[in-house]
Amino acid sequence: MENEDYLIQLSRKMAEIEERKDSLSDNEYLNMMNNCRKEYLNYLNERCTCTEDSFECYHYPRLLKNCRNKDIILQQAPLLSTLIPGAQIPADFRLQLEVKYEPYDKPLLVKTLRYLFNVSFESSYIDEKIVCAFSVFHLIFKHNGLLRESPKLREIACKKLAEFEVNDENRYIFESYDFTYLGISTNPIPIWRAILCPPLIPPPIV
Repeated sequence: MENEDYLIQLSRKMAEIEERKDSLSDNEYLNMMNNCRKEYLNYLNERCTCTEDSFECYHYPRLLKNCRNKDIILQQAPLLSTLIPGAQIPADFRLQLEVKYEPYDKPLLVKTLRYLFNVSFESSYIDEKIVCAFSVFHLIFKHNGLLRESPKLREIACKKLAEFEVNDENRYIFESYDFTYLGISTNPIPIWRAILCPPLIPPPIV
């Protein structure tokens, strides 16, 4: 209700400025409307806009700290704890390198994967993109039954793995990357790709 009241008030404020447009100079009108827009962006920066049915804080990853769905998201993707100042990954966390078929709540898993893809897309920081990508692969290797239901997801995952191996910037980063916080000692990308995206076997020569 608090969010709705604020948005109603801001909408009224902008409507009042619009009504006064003829009595304002162009600069006054533009400044007042721009201030309203800045106010709205600041509002988004400070408040979680998620619902029970959607994870919307991906527009501003730092909002995860105060997100109403934080515990649910971190339970699914513990690596995101590294994006929250002062938070820590569970001590027993180990990145999933082998295929498992643990049961899963499909709507929740799909919602979490969508959230991870969105955070990665919105972020301009390579470390955040890596954390999101590793979280995605951790989940799809842990709940590999989802890939049987969604060949498109497998295709997306294989393209991303290929991108990590081909992109020179990513390869350089992984050469000195510390994987110990993941409970592993080596780059998981080649391991995942070998399992998930085996090379095509050419047809026999007749």
